[in-house]
Amino acid sequence: MKRVWLFIPIFTGVIVLPAAFSFVTHGHIVVPLGSWFGHRVGLTSQGLHGAGLMVIRVATSISLVVLLTLTTPWTKLLAALRSLAVPRMFVLVLGMAYRYLFHLLGSVTDMYTARKARTVGTETDVASGRAFVSASAGALFGKSQALADEVHMAMVARGYTGEARGLSRFRLRTVDGAWSVACVLAAVLVIGGDRALGR
Repeated sequence: MKRVWLFIPIFTGVIVLPAAFSFVTHGHIVVPLGSWFGHRVGLTSQGLHGAGLMVIRVATSISLVVLLTLTTPWTKLLAALRSLAVPRMFVLVLGMAYRYLFHLLGSVTDMYTARKARTVGTETDVASGRAFVSASAGALFGKSQALADEVHMAMVARGYTGEARGLSRFRLRTVDGAWSVACVLAAVLVIGGDRALGR
């Protein structure tokens, strides 16, 4: 709850706030903010309703994604994507990026720590800082290229033929199908009930 509902509504609210103004979304002004060139300006009830709905939708979507990633092991999540007919190249790239992104971030941290350890005194020269950042970016690009080549050769040496295989096979069972149907039916009932109440 703290990861999502404390920060996401703030950032999303800043983005959708202009939609609440009367010059973007016309309607009944509930918070008047004066006049501009002879026209009343303020926050409309229709704009506030739309902005609030957008904030709730974004926060709910991100909550579900965070819940899924916190309760499901990464290998099972990738296997589930593959069983849902997601292209194997997409799943493979996603798995490799997740695995080696932290390794490359560790390399960046090591480079920064090594530079701080070899620097005497305080350095305030902006030009040298830019030079260090550009040199670090180039070195990191070279490291990532070399790491990609080494990982690919190691995978081929271990029998990789284009399909990543896990230690356990993951297949959809009858319980999974029944649960999916129940979720779809629940969504249809909620949407139908909401529309019936709206009328």
